[in-house]
Amino acid sequence: MTKCGKSISRYVRRHQYFRAMTVIVAAVLLGLPADAAEEEHAIDMVAPPAHANARDPFDIDLPKDCRLESRNGPDFDVFYILCNDTQYGGIYVGNAPDTTIQPSRLIKTGLEFPADIQVWTVPVADDQARADAIAASVRARKPK
Repeated sequence: MTKCGKSISRYVRRHQYFRAMTVIVAAVLLGLPADAAEEEHAIDMVAPPAHANARDPFDIDLPKDCRLESRNGPDFDVFYILCNDTQYGGIYVGNAPDTTIQPSRLIKTGLEFPADIQVWTVPVADDQARADAIAASVRARKPK
């Protein structure tokens, strides 16, 4: 699995943990019985899925031979930057970026959700400058 694939797994595990903790804390605060916290429909305090409009918060300058490939998480999305089927980097759209991914850049959207866009590059033999330039072209769209 690639470094970014591991990062996706880390995002999914972290979001699943925080979702479970949110449901449990909300149940306690609302005085619901413990078994109600386990029911998916009892409380839903998680942000809406990012993938409904995940591409909306940012713009990117992609060369003709490059594309974005998306992976949907429970309340975030990750886009992989692929050029000629080689990964050049990634873009996270959500509210809990993984700041351990380096090198990366964090962009605040000015929105409540998604609040963050995180952009990173991966090592690309003989084409690192291009990967860095594509990642640098990512910018937040102005909130409407």
